[in-house]
Amino acid sequence: NTGEYVVIELKRGHTNDEVVGQILRYIGWVYVNMEKSGKSVRGYILAGDFSENIDYSLMGMQSNHSYDLIKLHAHEFSDQNRPSLV
Repeated sequence: NTGEYVVIELKRGHTNDEVVGQILRYIGWVYVNMEKSGKSVRGYILAGDFSENIDYSLMGMQSNHSYDLIKLHAHEFSDQNRPSLV
């Protein structure tokens, strides 16, 4: 247990680079409003597929730590794989 906050953004299918700004906004909010001990706040983006523009967005932060701050994970959930509720 590291005691740090983790923000998770789950996208069902393919996602584009807009999600990077979205999760950075959430990370910033948590850091300002909830984090009082100086520990870090990280984020995970889980999606079925990623646009290559996400990599450009993370590289655009020009930090070797961008991929430590925000992790990308592919999942198998999508509209095609979602079980029917009917």
